[in-house]
Amino acid sequence: MLSSNLLGLDQFWTIVRNLEALNEKTTLEDFKTKFDIYADDRIVLEIISFMEKFDYHIKVNKNEEYVLIHPAVDKSEVNIPFSFTDWLALQSCLLNRDNDKPFEILKEKTQNLNEQNNYWDLYKTLEKELMVDNQEETSRQFIIKKLEQANKDNCLAFVKFNDGKAYEIYIHNIIILDGRLSVIAEEVIDRCLISFFITDVLEVSSRPEHTYQANYSPIQVEDFIAGMRAVIDNEERLVLKIYNPEKVNLNPPYHFLGSPYITSNSSGDYIWAASVEVSDELFSWLKMIKDDVEIIDPEPIKKEFEKYLENSSNNELKKAS
Repeated sequence: MLSSNLLGLDQFWTIVRNLEALNEKTTLEDFKTKFDIYADDRIVLEIISFMEKFDYHIKVNKNEEYVLIHPAVDKSEVNIPFSFTDWLALQSCLLNRDNDKPFEILKEKTQNLNEQNNYWDLYKTLEKELMVDNQEETSRQFIIKKLEQANKDNCLAFVKFNDGKAYEIYIHNIIILDGRLSVIAEEVIDRCLISFFITDVLEVSSRPEHTYQANYSPIQVEDFIAGMRAVIDNEERLVLKIYNPEKVNLNPPYHFLGSPYITSNSSGDYIWAASVEVSDELFSWLKMIKDDVEIIDPEPIKKEFEKYLENSSNNELKKAS
């Protein structure tokens, strides 16, 4: 996750402050319990990695039973001497955020402090990370395009991975799996089904001319995907009432909709159901069609979607302000 996205998480500052205040080693589970942190373990570990970008090293040891967090050895501080004007400007910013002048005074002061403490420069870190992410995104879009083209043209694809491995594959699906864009394919030599994240791919080339025949039927591939979702434990049977079927796209890109079914009730309403993976991508699609559909079941998805809409609305208000 990008640092800029981490900064916007609800508990980011709570986690950073308590990691900084840590004086003795503790397990990740105990750390979360002690400070009432509900964020995923993955998020806490990503924040620790974020802190390491500023040479603020918090050692982490992992084994099969637990994750152990060691406090930072060097706890340096940035001491800020405030002049009379600086102090008044700070108070004014806290009291009246619409006044730009005191903010400009503090901005100039922080810029000077950044030059003195450039190893803790948040702006440069975010700028560098964004540049790298843009380059990776451009490369990733190119890889996705080549995989989609190979799938469309019924070509074999030769895929090289970041870890040095390489396979020739026959592509069945490109879908969102475990919250990430993934490929479901047959490995040509062993003729078995495999799945991998597109972010793990380094390079793709295609072979249009081949005699390979698919070893698995669409139904078998669907069973394979359902089995993987069962392991992830993140599949639900979504039921929608559709008010305007001509306006609703029931085949959103990259969403694997297992065993889709559509019927109508006695009132003439269309009822649609499919097995879906619960993710932000699912909620993003539901947001696009929310004026033309109603979530009938399951109740947990309905509540999560309402929370998603609320968070989206709050984020849009923050951007507007």
